[in-house]
Amino acid sequence: MKTKLLFLALVAIALGACTNENENFPSDSNEDVVVLKERDPNSPLILFQRQCTSAEPTTRATRLTFSDYLGRSFRATAYPYADAENLGHAVIDIKKLEADYNDYCTVNRIGHSVINSFSFASFDRYTEKSQVSKKVNSGFSINLGLFKIGHKRKMTEVFGSTIINNTQNIFGELNVAIDQNVYEMQYSSNIRSKIMENYLTATFKDELYNTPMGEFYDNYGAFVLKKFITGGRATALYAGLYEQEVTTTIKEKALDNEISGSFSLKNVGASVDLSFGKNSTGSGSSTDSGVTNISMAIETVGGSPAFPVFTIPQKLEDVNIDLSQWMASLTDTATHSMVDIADEGLVPISEFILEKNMRNLLELHTRGDVMERFYKEPQIVFEIASFMGLNGTKCVVYLYTRNHEFITLGRASVPNVNTWITSESQRLSRIYGLKIISIKTTSGSFLEQHKKFNYEAPLLEQCYCRRGTDGTIYILDPYNKMGYSLHGDYLLDTYAIKKFVHVPSSDNISFNELSQYTLIAL
Repeated sequence: MKTKLLFLALVAIALGACTNENENFPSDSNEDVVVLKERDPNSPLILFQRQCTSAEPTTRATRLTFSDYLGRSFRATAYPYADAENLGHAVIDIKKLEADYNDYCTVNRIGHSVINSFSFASFDRYTEKSQVSKKVNSGFSINLGLFKIGHKRKMTEVFGSTIINNTQNIFGELNVAIDQNVYEMQYSSNIRSKIMENYLTATFKDELYNTPMGEFYDNYGAFVLKKFITGGRATALYAGLYEQEVTTTIKEKALDNEISGSFSLKNVGASVDLSFGKNSTGSGSSTDSGVTNISMAIETVGGSPAFPVFTIPQKLEDVNIDLSQWMASLTDTATHSMVDIADEGLVPISEFILEKNMRNLLELHTRGDVMERFYKEPQIVFEIASFMGLNGTKCVVYLYTRNHEFITLGRASVPNVNTWITSESQRLSRIYGLKIISIKTTSGSFLEQHKKFNYEAPLLEQCYCRRGTDGTIYILDPYNKMGYSLHGDYLLDTYAIKKFVHVPSSDNISFNELSQYTLIAL
């Protein structure tokens, strides 16, 4: 009886008065935020706890081999996107995978040269003309803007922002690639399941579940590398001015002609000569193409360190660059670098994550939404509408997670808000020792703006606990096939559920069983 009266008093205060805003919400939210109950002081607030202390198998003094590239994360932020600078940390323990399945990873010689060029009147057109979408494993949608941003940054560094932002300018790219070998990790739904169960690196899993998503994404990126090509590559970037009012197609075709006349690739005996510039080739397009003030810059990847090439932009008519010695140096395979991502050579990193909310957060970040770079104190949040509907006042109660997510624990339209909050608070307090707050909201409220996802997961009361083979705690609802995952026992304290949750010591659940559940990582 005393408990009920206490909650009624707290609710009355919440609904009838405005107090200081909760420090866990923005000060400019303009919402009425009231603390109904403080956090249980016997539940330590531990927002993260590193589980893995071992370093990756490589050190600063150890150079990765091409085979080590497979299974590593790939950021796609640097240009060209095939540059090894985009390589991140190991996601898959590729050596362990190869040891158990030696035919999953292969190296094949292809030994051919590839020339491709294209022009684009905007950076949106770049993503289309460059066909970067083919680089991602089929069946997955991606944010092509990732590649566009990296390319625009590179073009700005080369030509300057004035040229890049001039809508009358048109741009182009020419790639001459000497492809030697293709490295590939076989991939299928069957292999993916095996990798998720046994071959993800301990460091990757530790970072995923103990690092705020924004920080994790910066470190790992959006993809995992599964197929790439090595050899040498020369890339020429172009910028020109087209002042006439014509269609995009006409502009791009005009610069295409200029690019075709700006280089020469010839077989001379047993060697290959490559040169750039109209003066060096004696060829060129018509003078009335419409494109003026054409500048170009050249960069090489791979080849002997004695013949590196990176040029500042020059007027096309002044360019006279001979890359024959650089081409000759590629006969030594020790000089080769990664030069291209093979078609379907990238897999979204989210494919190797079991929990739905973690996948969703990564995909959201990939589309351009900024994820938080810090954890927050978990809480129980009551959201009370500021108006009365036909069936009463709309009320929702959430579990606000350390990842800034809102998990719906209950909802109702009630004639008596006080009674409903009292009942729900008492129910949830038997499970959670978390701080409980109430927020009175309006249309377009703070919560609506900040709920990236709204998971309906009123779990725990009807659930049971099992451990995964890696020690992860799973709180499962077998009827609805939903569950929470806690990657570390410390999270029982973080969410103040240690007294309520009984974790058996010897009742493990298999990966195949877990894959049948929709899981949310706490």
